Amino acid sequence: MSFAVCFTNAAIVPSVFLQMEFGFKTGGPVVMLYGWLLVGLFTIITGAVMAEICSTYPVAGSVYYWSGALADRKRAPFASYITGWMNLISYISVLSSFGFGIAKIIYGFLGL
Repeated sequence: MSFAVCFTNAAIVPSVFLQMEFGFKTGGPVVMLYGWLLVGLFTIITGAVMAEICSTYPVAGSVYYWSGALADRKRAPFASYITGWMNLISYISVLSSFGFGIAKIIYGFLGL
């Protein structure tokens, strides 16, 4: 489940093609190359950290339980609450990004 959530949040393959035009207009290929390499490095680091946490706390609660287990007893419910809201915000932003990309694709087809 955690791998699926991380892969869905990253959305690497669709985001490359949907946002290619914006990258070429604003930074060019060099900035896009180094940007993707830097983001890829931090994604690998994040995946390694989550794998280590998953091996220590392998339960079905995933990141909600992890944030509660790693926080103080006093702050555990708040940490789980914030983690839930951050996941909701990330899902909404990914959905809006895909909607924007699909709208660009449909607009391109209509222009043909």
